[in-house]
Amino acid sequence: MQIMLPPAKYGQPAKSIAFYNSTLQRVRSMPGVEAAAISTALPIFATHSTPVLFEGQPAVALGQRPIVNIQQISPDYSKVMRVPLIAGRLFNDHDDAQPPKVGLVNQTAVQRFWPALAGILIGGVASLSLTRMMSSLLHQTSANDPTTLAASAALFTTVGLLASYVPARGHARRSHRSAAS
Repeated sequence: MQIMLPPAKYGQPAKSIAFYNSTLQRVRSMPGVEAAAISTALPIFATHSTPVLFEGQPAVALGQRPIVNIQQISPDYSKVMRVPLIAGRLFNDHDDAQPPKVGLVNQTAVQRFWPALAGILIGGVASLSLTRMMSSLLHQTSANDPTTLAASAALFTTVGLLASYVPARGHARRSHRSAAS
């Protein structure tokens, strides 16, 4: 649904924000509504693009800065759109027009503008995923339990050694037979 507010009545940001917050609360309270959010654009149809200079990036002339699509969203937008959070935090009701300014970026932006952070995030996501998987497989045992971690390390070491030993032994036998012939 698209709502265009008349500028004469909602020309000041505070008035339009109040209208949208009130509307969002009414929609959320409707029976059967699991989550509701507001956005200035549909996901693939950005309405505002601008050159940016991210914190920590070298200063370059305005014309050389990357152009990004900007979209204002309400806190539950990621939940409504089923966009998973990989790192950091989602917006909350305290994120508003007042400082500090916050933003969400996708994986492509992280890899492009913060490549060192991208590697850490990928490792962290993989670690978290494995921990969750282990938790689902272990009955009444934490995936962070020292005994579980030690047993897992021993198991992986044993499997690794066998995976190396068995083919090497077979190769050695074949080599010994061919040398004896």
